[in-house]
Amino acid sequence: MQLRGSYFSYNSLFQRFQNYSNLFTRSGVGSRESSRWSTGDINSEVSNYISGWITSRLNYLDNQYLGAPYVSSGVSNANATQLSFSPNPVRDMLTMSGLKAGDKLQLISVQGNILLQTTADNDYYVIDMSRFATGVYLIKVNNEIAKIIRQ
Repeated sequence: MQLRGSYFSYNSLFQRFQNYSNLFTRSGVGSRESSRWSTGDINSEVSNYISGWITSRLNYLDNQYLGAPYVSSGVSNANATQLSFSPNPVRDMLTMSGLKAGDKLQLISVQGNILLQTTADNDYYVIDMSRFATGVYLIKVNNEIAKIIRQ
């Protein structure tokens, strides 16, 4: 998640491709390849194709590994719920608050196994974590994911 906000941000990735495109242009490789293959300007190719490619790959990876689209910590999401988990780290009972009735809850191991799946009845939910081994778990509420540590 931290790298997604920096090294793997859209701007960072796009800038790397843009730097190579500029290098191709300065070295003459871009004009040689354009004339050889009858393509357009390499800079427009980078801007159009690579931009779409980066966007589609980041969307896929965000959904695959984060469970939802990435939202940087500097951007507020007005639709996001104000979830809280206490205590974290937890030994026995974990209380989730800030829920809405109907929210879909999942407790997921770091291996990706769904250990608990339920729907919230009200604005809080309690999970007995004492039956699970110590370690790191993920709680998914709708499309938001939080890390929980079981001691």
